[in-house]
Amino acid sequence: PGSHDPVVDVQFLEREVDMWIASILRKDWDKVVRFVEFSKRDVVEVLTEKLAGLGMGRTQVEKALADADLAKKPPSRWTDDDLYRFSHLARAYSKPIVIVANKIDLPEGEEGYKKLKQAFPDRIIVPTSAEAELALRRAAAKGLIKYKPGDPGFEVLGELTPQQRAVLDKIGDLTKKWGSTGVVKAINSAVFDALRYVTVYPVEDEKRLSDKNGNVLPDLLLVPHTSTARDVAYAIHTELGERFVSAIDAKTGRRLASDEPVRHGLILKILAR
Repeated sequence: PGSHDPVVDVQFLEREVDMWIASILRKDWDKVVRFVEFSKRDVVEVLTEKLAGLGMGRTQVEKALADADLAKKPPSRWTDDDLYRFSHLARAYSKPIVIVANKIDLPEGEEGYKKLKQAFPDRIIVPTSAEAELALRRAAAKGLIKYKPGDPGFEVLGELTPQQRAVLDKIGDLTKKWGSTGVVKAINSAVFDALRYVTVYPVEDEKRLSDKNGNVLPDLLLVPHTSTARDVAYAIHTELGERFVSAIDAKTGRRLASDEPVRHGLILKILAR
């Protein structure tokens, strides 16, 4: 730690990914030109098909084209800068990056975190200490402490050697200062803040909140925040999605509209024909 500027590292990584995406687009670009300018196909449709393997959807492609001011520019007139700018925006919208500032337990790590916050004030940056998290999990596995990953602290249960006590005291100071080791927070930030996923609990019995065997809240699904009840049905099984009729909010008994986005923590029963 301290041997590299973390700001430069982040910029380098993102540029490499963006250039890789641009290289994928550049390959067979003449086909994109023919499809759009001669076959008169929609440029959004053509580029979405081209980037489908990277998990980029039509919404991200359309927004990237608009923000890059390329929606109406013929592909045959795109420059390398145009291609890179579009690739950068398409990646940013479809693959948001969470910056994990590791080694926050060291002075160099804390300084690196401060540099990142200053350089990227609008980005999600999570201070972490993976080494502290590993030490806590190992101590918990040996029965020395009670610790749940992500908790702001831990409870000593067993006899500790002076060396173990010193290590845990240092980690305790770290979690008091930063709130936790940051590892679980980094994962949650990626899922819930950057990707904006929500949790949904599908059940078969909306009264008992269980499956057919009586298991309460047996499943949890992570889905994009724009997902509808029908999308959830497809996430469970393709056949269920195809047979989807409607869904019921188990807490309120309200029937959900087919195009209504699900919300975080929703418990729903899916009705199928």
